[in-house]
This record gives sequence, C-alpha cells and structure tokens, in this order.
Amino acid sequence: MRDLRTHENCCDARMKRSGCRAAALALWILCAALVAAGGVTAQDRSGEIAVTVRDSAARPVAGAEVVAVGGDWHAGTTDAAGQVRLSVTPGTWEIAILHADLVVIPPVRSVTVRVGESRVMEFRALPRSARIKGTVRFHSDPPTALAVLSAAAYSSEAADGTRPVAVAPLAEDRSFSLAVPPGRWRVGLLEVPSGIAARDVVVEQGQESEVALEVDFRTLAGAVGLVFEAGLITERLGPAFSLTTVGLYAIESGGQHRIIATTQARANQTYSILAPLPPGTPVAVFAWRPGGTAVPTAVRTFAAAGSAAFADIRFVVNSGTLVGTVVDPNGRPVADAWVTAVSAVRFEEWMMWGKPVHAPGGAFRIRVPLGPVLVRAWRDPRRVGTPLRVSVGSTDPVTVRLEVP
Repeated sequence: MRDLRTHENCCDARMKRSGCRAAALALWILCAALVAAGGVTAQDRSGEIAVTVRDSAARPVAGAEVVAVGGDWHAGTTDAAGQVRLSVTPGTWEIAILHADLVVIPPVRSVTVRVGESRVMEFRALPRSARIKGTVRFHSDPPTALAVLSAAAYSSEAADGTRPVAVAPLAEDRSFSLAVPPGRWRVGLLEVPSGIAARDVVVEQGQESEVALEVDFRTLAGAVGLVFEAGLITERLGPAFSLTTVGLYAIESGGQHRIIATTQARANQTYSILAPLPPGTPVAVFAWRPGGTAVPTAVRTFAAAGSAAFADIRFVVNSGTLVGTVVDPNGRPVADAWVTAVSAVRFEEWMMWGKPVHAPGGAFRIRVPLGPVLVRAWRDPRRVGTPLRVSVGSTDPVTVRLEVP
C-alpha cells in the first residue's frame, strides 16, 4: 500500500517559452472544465497553497507554471513577485514547478492542507549552466519494439530521484548531451529505472562532465505503447514529456502489488519502460494522469527477458466526483486516512487502483469517471476497508461513507 502512495503523477521538465504559454492555457482550460463538471464552489475549497519561486540569487521568478495534483488538480503562473496562490480542498497535494529556462529543485514536493489552513512553500529555480556529455554501450541489442532510447538526468538525492530534470534522445552513435544546473546528478536511461545502468556525475558552473553508461538488455523486460485519450486535452510539459506517468508492477504470491519501475510518457504520448523481472512473475502496465482514468486500469504483459510487449492504454475524463467521510467501526471520523478509486468497467482484482488521495480528518473529495466505480479507504497497510461499489451517473457529487477497521 505504501507503493500506491508513491504512484507518480506530475513531472518536472524543461519548457520552451513558446510552449509554456500554450501549456499554461491548456492546464487552465482543463482545470476550469473539471471544476465546472464536478460542481466545486469557492466554499468547497477551504484551504490555500501559497507558492514562491526564486532564482539562485533569491530574486523572484515570474512566469513559472505551478501545478498542484491531489484528488483534483489546479494550476497557476507566478507573478512579478514570483508568487501564486492556489485555492484547494483539504488533503495532500504534490506541487511541481515548470519553467522555460530554469530547473526547479526539488522537482516535486508534497504538502498537506487542512481545513482553513494556508501553507507556504518556496522553490529555488537554477539555470542550466552546465552540461553532461556521454555515450551508452550496449552489451546486447535492445528489444526490436524499442524505437527510441533517451538519456536522462535525475537528482542524486534519493527523495528527488524519480523525476528527470533533463532528457535527450540518443544519437546514432549512442551519444548524448544534457543541459543541467551545476551539482551532482544521476545519469541513466529514461526507459530503465534510474538505479540500473546509471552513474553519478558532478558538474560545475559553466563546465562539462563526461560519463559512460553500460546496459545489458538481456536482463530486462517490459512494455512499449501509446497512451490515447477520449475527450482529454493533451498537455505536454516541455519538449520531452507529457503529463502521463506509466509504470510496471508485479503481483506477488500474496496478491500484493509491487511497483517495479515508473517513467513519463513522451510528448507524443508514446512510452517505453523496461526493468528486471524474475521469470514467471505476473506483470502489468499501469498509467495515470491528472484529469483522467485509464480504462482498463492496467494491461497484462507477457514479455520475456530481453524483449518488450505492446500495451496501449486509453484514458477517459474524470467527470464525476465522490465526496465523503472515512469512519472507524464506531462511526467516528478517522483522523488520518487515504482513499483510492478505480473504474469498475472491466475491473479485475489484479488491476492497479488509482492514485491515493489523502483524507485528513476523514474527509475526502476525489475525481472519478462516470459509470461504475470501486472506492476503498485505509489508515495503514493492516487496516484496509472493504471496497464499495458506487454508480456515478452525472456530474453531481455523490456522497459516500467508507469504513476502515
């Protein structure tokens, strides 16, 4: 269950100035549509997140896109003072900052907002004034289904190492060049977990560092595919990424899900993901993005070591809303709970549930697709409630009450 809490949602990537305004407009259009569809009013949003972005000299950074992802999602742009305020519902939110020229460290941070509370967050945006050049040596041929391979730079800090800050496709000679801020970075392949075939590199202001990577595809298996959408606006966060997170998970003998690897789909909505997989392990591909739900929620793969299976994933709009309370067996609201939902269309027990939503004080609000939905709550891995089946037939919020042991 802890793995579910880490299910990624939003990436931090380099954006061009011309694309920044278009992405901001798309973000705001989708946000407004979702709010209107779900019937959220100003009174429903009883918390606030105040974000400030400064550069390396502590000067305000204007024009940075701020994206908050939780049970819903919101976006804004920093003003001349480097600030933006987002009105949100109580819960835990992931905050990502996107800028055309600067890299924000850390790429994603989480914050919990309670009723009537205003949380203040400050981010530091650094210039891409250093460069990492390198080559990749293959000890075996990549899977034939793998059309594109890209080098990626991640923060070397363990807590920040799941979102790349720079990505570049490999050239024909398998070389690459990444523009990054000065510091220590972990360099690897976007399609392979950052702990595999990766090297730590230190690069100084205005300097270049070189790195050589080695990868053996005979030990890896995974999937490639296309993410397509029904009625969703296609946003791209810079030249390399979309907002779609794709991952592999294994189903252990006890039925527990173990997330093996995650990555971001490319701007053209294609993805490739490989990881070490023990022979015979049941494996599936899941995908998640703000504003939409994958149907089905996961796709089984049957790739053998050294190969990749095809797994296309379709999204539908989250146009319904569930609101409610998580209670204990005595009917009292649970002080700290989590809620997750999944479309019940073609649902099977092995499929991945949706991104968890924090319910401080037991209260929650979560976006879901129309139709049959399964929703469940928990307060720790040992106390998980029985899933509740709910029919969502319109954009009007549906009230539910979830009980946990």
